[in-house]
Amino acid sequence: MYNATEQEYLSILDKIHRNNTETKKLQRTARKIRTKLQDLRAQYIIDIGTKKDDKGKPVYSNEHLREAELTNRLNNNSEYIKLRDELWEIDEKLDVLYVENNKLVDIKYMLMMKLGIPFDEGAEKYPDIH
Repeated sequence: MYNATEQEYLSILDKIHRNNTETKKLQRTARKIRTKLQDLRAQYIIDIGTKKDDKGKPVYSNEHLREAELTNRLNNNSEYIKLRDELWEIDEKLDVLYVENNKLVDIKYMLMMKLGIPFDEGAEKYPDIH
């Protein structure tokens, strides 16, 4: 049977594992969304960059006009806005998980000290879960 400190230690390990699993899941979803956003941007960039007027001259003749047109088109594309908002939401969740994970790792090390478990303090202090 485990004492209270050992149970707390095991619980912290489980929470760290769950956070890391959730982080990886969110990162995979974010990568898929970023790919879709890049595809939408690419379609517009090609159209904007190749668009000609009736005299055969570029409609968007300089980089500032092309960038402004791209921004306008993206901001008026409901799919792009939905995906962008989903990505922002995922980024916020990842930030929360990162802070929570750092706190859990600190608690884990305090419990390891209390339990007399040796550890390398610098090895896993603040793993990068982003």
